[in-house]
Amino acid sequence: MSMNIALIGYGKMGKAIHSLAESDGIHVISIIDPKSSQYKTITEESMKNVDVCIEFTTPESCIDNIKKILSYKKHMVIGTTGWERHLPEIKEEVHKQNLGLIYASNFSVGVNLLYRIVESTSQLFAQVTAYDPYIIEAHHKHKKDAPSGTAKELISIISKQYKRKEKDFSVAVTRAGAIPGVHEVGFDSSFDTIRINHTARNRNGFAAGALLAAKFIKDKKGFFHFRDEFEKIIGGLQ
Repeated sequence: MSMNIALIGYGKMGKAIHSLAESDGIHVISIIDPKSSQYKTITEESMKNVDVCIEFTTPESCIDNIKKILSYKKHMVIGTTGWERHLPEIKEEVHKQNLGLIYASNFSVGVNLLYRIVESTSQLFAQVTAYDPYIIEAHHKHKKDAPSGTAKELISIISKQYKRKEKDFSVAVTRAGAIPGVHEVGFDSSFDTIRINHTARNRNGFAAGALLAAKFIKDKKGFFHFRDEFEKIIGGLQ
């Protein structure tokens, strides 16, 4: 599938997506970042001939970026986390503009497989009162939101199975060095501990998932969550 994309934000994730895109038949024709030599801001010129915009910036700038891109009638992939309180507003705007948007707290294929594992595992452990669930997550020192969006997704999954409120679960958070991302879900009892771990070796897994999401949303209209559409999207993974 030939497709033209714009990268909104050209940090480590933007660069990882760029490095994988061309080998997948996806052309990066616009890079928009305050430090970019191409486009500093989102303009009509920067959106010319773009099929899908992939946004990895900050919670502070994300909402304005989404609104500007939608005003130029472009489909979107949103990888930024920490903006979820604006979901109803953005969802309404996406439907109003008759466009497609897909978002995720984590586009990694491995992490989305982890979600399925944790869902089925927590369903089993919820039936055994001796075991108590916990979550530990660690990321690089520059990550602003804590706990991570992935950890929040895991809390949501576990809380549904345990039939507890999400606020009843705590997450141990570490921000240090250059850690790409570590998540551990455990079930602890006085007898033993069972652990499920996901460790990101680099950002390529996230980048590959974001490109799969871009392929999915290119000809779609509507507001989508990557986790909900995962089975359909994973068919594009080679």
